Amino acid sequence: MEVFGGYDAVETGIAMQGLDAWVYGRPWKGDRAGGDVHYLSSCATGRIARMLIADVSGHGLEAADAAHQLRGLMRRYVNHFDQRRVAGAINRSFVRSSATGTFATAILATFWTPTDEIDLTLAGHPAPLLYRADEARWRIWPDAETASGLPFGIDEDVAYARRRLRLGPRDMLLLCTDGLLEAGANRREMLGVEGVLSILERLNPERPEALLGAMVEGVRMRFGALPDDDLTLLLLRPNAAKPKITLARGVSTGWRIAREVVRSALGRGGPAPLPEVTVRNVAGAFVASPNSTRKSDTGTTGA
Repeated sequence: MEVFGGYDAVETGIAMQGLDAWVYGRPWKGDRAGGDVHYLSSCATGRIARMLIADVSGHGLEAADAAHQLRGLMRRYVNHFDQRRVAGAINRSFVRSSATGTFATAILATFWTPTDEIDLTLAGHPAPLLYRADEARWRIWPDAETASGLPFGIDEDVAYARRRLRLGPRDMLLLCTDGLLEAGANRREMLGVEGVLSILERLNPERPEALLGAMVEGVRMRFGALPDDDLTLLLLRPNAAKPKITLARGVSTGWRIAREVVRSALGRGGPAPLPEVTVRNVAGAFVASPNSTRKSDTGTTGA
C-alpha cells in the first residue's frame, strides 16, 4: 500500500518496517508541482517495500499532468511480485496513454526486509550512489549499466532488467533525478557524479536525517543558486525493525486491499493496487527474496 507519494515540494523522513527513507523534492522555480515523481509503498505485512523516483520530460507545471499519470501507474502495478514486470507494465501503459513525445526516466527499487536486499531497475535514469559504512565512503553503484533500459514512454516492448545488492547496517543508497547532476549547467559547469560525491564526502553519514538538506545547501553554496530544474532526492537506509507475520496481520492485509478496491470503484482514490495473482506473489510476503545473495555490490537478475 502507498506510504507516501507525489510530485510536489516535500522534505520529510519516513520510517517503514526494516527501512528508513528521507525524501527531498523541489519543483522547478518553486512551482506547486513538477515533473519529478516520488513514490514509496510497503506491503501490508511489512516485509516488502517498493520505491520509485521518476523524471518526466519537461519542467514544472508543464510536466505535472504526466507526473500525475505516472504516479497513478505506479500505484496500479505496485503489487506485481517481479519488479521487471512492474517496470514493463508501467512502460506499456505510459506509451499508450501519454502525449506523443512524452517520456520519463525512472528508477524502481524493491527492498526485502528479511534479508536487507534491494532490487534495482533503471529506465534511462541516473545511477544511484552507494555508501558502505565499513569502507566509510560513497561511490556510484557499479551495476547501474547492466540494470538500465530505455526511459518509459518510448518503446512498449522494452524488457527491463534488475540487479540486487545487500545493504549492511548503516549502509545507505541515494537516488536522485538529473536536476542534481546537471546543477550549474546554465553556468556551463555541471556538477556531475564526481561533484555530487565530493559534496557527500564532506557530510556526516551518521546524520542521514540531515544529509539531503545539506546536499542541496552544498549545491547552492557552490553555484550561488539552486538547480534550474525539478529536483528529487531519496535516501534509503535499513533499520532493525523486522515485521512478524501473524494471522491478524494476514486478515488485515486482505481488508486493506478490499478497502482500496472499494475506494477506487467509488472514485474516492486513485487506481486500486490490485495484487498480481500468482503463486510467487501470494507466497512472496512470507518467504525471503528469491535468489538471496551474500553482501555484494554485484547482484543477479533473478528468476
